[in-house]
Amino acid sequence: MPAPAQPPSPERNLLFAGLGLTLGLLTREKITRSFSEWLLNKTQTLANILVKQKAITQEQKSIIESAVELQIQVDGNEAHALASLKNAGEIENSLAEIPDSDIQQP
Repeated sequence: MPAPAQPPSPERNLLFAGLGLTLGLLTREKITRSFSEWLLNKTQTLANILVKQKAITQEQKSIIESAVELQIQVDGNEAHALASLKNAGEIENSLAEIPDSDIQQP
């Protein structure tokens, strides 16, 4: 019997948002809207929510996911990859009003 799928990590979702913003494929408004929906169902990835909201296409999702994987390879893990993003502060400011401990990490 296969193990149940792990929910996506908040770090991976934040990394997806940051790289999507860096690549010009996401806006702060799209990120905030998608995280608001993610709060209601944390079993979904931010990427899938953005596609469902028609904020990005499947092709754009694939591009950002590839960038996420590459950044994790370069930096060693999700936390280091997230810390290396230059726009992480901008994303944190956008999400500051969302009351959730998973996205309000130090």
